[in-house]
Amino acid sequence: MAAMGFASVLIGAILFFSAELFTQWIYQNRLKEIQTEYSSIFSTLNFLQEEVINLDSQLGEIEERDKAVRSYADFPPIDQDVRELGIGGILIEKTPEIDNMLPKVKTRLTDLELDIDQISRRVRLELASYEDIYDKVKKDTEKLKHIPSIRPIIGGYLNSGFGWRPDPLDGKRRFHYGLDITVSSGAPILSPADGVVQEARIRGGYGKYVKINHSYGYKTSFLHMSQLNVKKGQMVKRGDILGKSGSTGRTSGPHLHYEVKYYGTPLDPLDYFFTGNIK
Repeated sequence: MAAMGFASVLIGAILFFSAELFTQWIYQNRLKEIQTEYSSIFSTLNFLQEEVINLDSQLGEIEERDKAVRSYADFPPIDQDVRELGIGGILIEKTPEIDNMLPKVKTRLTDLELDIDQISRRVRLELASYEDIYDKVKKDTEKLKHIPSIRPIIGGYLNSGFGWRPDPLDGKRRFHYGLDITVSSGAPILSPADGVVQEARIRGGYGKYVKINHSYGYKTSFLHMSQLNVKKGQMVKRGDILGKSGSTGRTSGPHLHYEVKYYGTPLDPLDYFFTGNIK
């Protein structure tokens, strides 16, 4: 009986220690698996952080180009305080011990999320900036269509310029608000820019006369015409034929009197001959 009792105790002890060793073995293997998984997670986090740093560098270059483009577009620079949205600069650490892994992962994920959020805000800022620039360039391009910029008549020569001169009919000194371009009757008169015909009629000393509202403050007038090819309210494009030159109204001979006004102020039309001056 004693022998059987001893054998039972011995077998129980063996089973106990075997179970303990087996449990320890399972624990160690699971621990290695967890360490491998967390190492993989940290490798992924390190890769993502490197990508964030790379994105930040590229975004910095884009911001520098944005400053230059805004300057070229005559736009004020974005306030530096608005641009101060740095990525945070997380340092890439060595993989921590298993006991510290979980809180470290949580911290790294939180910091990475903040970095990505800050970069996203910077990207949105740049997109808004480029949208503003695009709208302005588009508006400026549209405006250019409406600025008088070509000679209103092909050929001819400048008989009288902008400024004070003796009136050719009575010799009195008067201010001449436009150009007199001497040309034979019947020469086509061209619209110098896009606009809408504001007047197209006979008007006393002006003779047959056309006025165009080009928008953006610009208006042009054409006097002493022999023929009108447009009517009030008609839209015209740069280069469209408005009519023909002549000598109607108060004039000493065939010519075109041409005026340019900006918000009602007479300007020298020669300053708006961007394709070459009349000799």
